[in-house]
Amino acid sequence: MAIGIAIIGAGNFAKGAIKACPDFTLKAVYSRTEKCADALATEAGVDAYFQDPKINAKALSVLLARKDIEAVSIALPISVQPTVIRQALEAGKHVLSEKPIADNVKTAEELLQWHSEHGGQTLWSVGENFRFLEPIIFGWSQLRAFGGKVESFSVTLHGFIAENDPFQTPWRRNPDFQGDFILDGGIHFVAALRFLLSAGFTSITHVAAFTSLISPHLRSVDTVNATMRLDNGNSGTFSMSYGTRMSHVYKIRIVTNHGAVTIDPWRVVSTMSARDGRESVYDFLQLDNGVQREIGVFAKGILAREIEARGTPQEALMDLKVMRGILESGEEGGMVKRVI
Repeated sequence: MAIGIAIIGAGNFAKGAIKACPDFTLKAVYSRTEKCADALATEAGVDAYFQDPKINAKALSVLLARKDIEAVSIALPISVQPTVIRQALEAGKHVLSEKPIADNVKTAEELLQWHSEHGGQTLWSVGENFRFLEPIIFGWSQLRAFGGKVESFSVTLHGFIAENDPFQTPWRRNPDFQGDFILDGGIHFVAALRFLLSAGFTSITHVAAFTSLISPHLRSVDTVNATMRLDNGNSGTFSMSYGTRMSHVYKIRIVTNHGAVTIDPWRVVSTMSARDGRESVYDFLQLDNGVQREIGVFAKGILAREIEARGTPQEALMDLKVMRGILESGEEGGMVKRVI
């Protein structure tokens, strides 16, 4: 029998994937306003719940009390989300919450501690679709196959966000947390990098960064350039900007003493020393956002009573620690920050 699930947050990125997943049956949606909730509920043919206007029968607590709903997918403004995650877990629902796990490390650690002590049998996964992207998964398999010690790496993401960009939602335009777009978007690339580095059995331990605001309409930090140290003593770089108009690039490169892998959204280039440095090119002609795969893994985790490693809140906490380390280092003029 399919698992009954509700969507909390009408802008939920996973709604299409949830409806397409054979292991889930969408039962209800919740949003802050009746208008947004009704729009999604009507489209999906399910019940709507909302905060405004206040109608007791339409409250979130009523949705969470429903016996036919076993799980929820939560995508709300970052600073609001931890409270709703706990509310859902307390109601006995399995939770898939959108990244990042929280807007600060202290809140994330407290929520994790509470779940470990009081969560009972409820499962909690933090959605990070970049760990489910096909080129990232394939790149990981290439790195694991040829092995070796990670010697260096680089991540470059430059993509301008205009004033009228659809991602300019109200909570992003006026954030009540440090980092804004860099935290919300950058954590994807930290997650992808950490996953790829795990193929070489290594982790990020320290970061040092300079940050700046290039485009004033983005209000907060929109550019970071960081150096990261690994637990094997080697290092790499992480460059990200949403504020520069003249550079558009997305590339991740991991180099080991046995070869190298370079990844962009549509291609993986693998170079092995065993092949005398010759390149093998693998093209991915259909851009895949990884969400369908992520939702499927969450459903299978509920059925198996165990969350797959890529979706654990512990992994999400480590992503947040790295991003927070970058932002805090930038605030302190490049001070080195230990993240584990």
